[in-house]
Amino acid sequence: MFMNLVNRVRHSWKLQHFLVKYCSYYHLRNLYHYRQRYFFSTIEIETINYCTRRCPWCPMSQYEREKKHMDPSLYRKIIDELSAMRFRGWIDLFLYSEPLLDPNLSEWIRYAKQRCPHALVRIDTNGDPLTLEKLRELLTDGLDSCLINQYGAKVTPRVQQILDALNPSERSRVHLKIRHDHELGNNRGGLLDHIEKVDTLSLPCVNPQVQFVIDVDGNAVLCCDDFLSQVVFGNVRNERILDIWNKPDYHCARQALARGNRNINDLCRKCNGRIDPTSRFLNALI
Repeated sequence: MFMNLVNRVRHSWKLQHFLVKYCSYYHLRNLYHYRQRYFFSTIEIETINYCTRRCPWCPMSQYEREKKHMDPSLYRKIIDELSAMRFRGWIDLFLYSEPLLDPNLSEWIRYAKQRCPHALVRIDTNGDPLTLEKLRELLTDGLDSCLINQYGAKVTPRVQQILDALNPSERSRVHLKIRHDHELGNNRGGLLDHIEKVDTLSLPCVNPQVQFVIDVDGNAVLCCDDFLSQVVFGNVRNERILDIWNKPDYHCARQALARGNRNINDLCRKCNGRIDPTSRFLNALI
């Protein structure tokens, strides 16, 4: 019954929103583990910053960036700090990138699982570079969840063949998302000019309450929609994650957004996100 509840929460943003706003267990758990009522349940680490695709719902389709890899010493510093705080949430090894292009991905997964045994490691891939051998290697390394995106409302025969070859234990950690070309999602803080522009919304956004986002250069940005790293609260190269999280301006931004005030910066002012994007909010149930 408990796992059924967990699975329902995984797939229902309404339940996630309820937990974020009203679940006292979430607050008590954070107080117990991190000595704070609000704490991120997901950390997103952009280990590389390039991709194989230029999807219309992604800023990659309109902006060019110099290809970069995260400094290995910086990655280890991040993971070591998570280990010291006994982090129990999700470690996402992607942002605006195709993680399977990272030649160090296996090493990153092993290091994260070794240093943070209570955390869960996840990647989100478009499936283009995926092979059965590579997927099994990553699962053996300790990958807890792999989301494979498929496009044009169908699964390619190659990806279906990979899925069919997995044993039940492997398949339980591999998930599929079918994307339709007309489903463009949000405008990424106004960066995507072909997606709906809106007057400033007065809707709460709890995304920054539950996620900590680090770009390839080590900048701690406001949320996963900040493709250009416009709203930066610090850099984990020379600051601790906890020190950045507890900065007064970062705290005030999170509280303002949770109350529905999106006038705090241009990124939030132009954002058309209408629901709380808290699909990674599983900290209270892990």
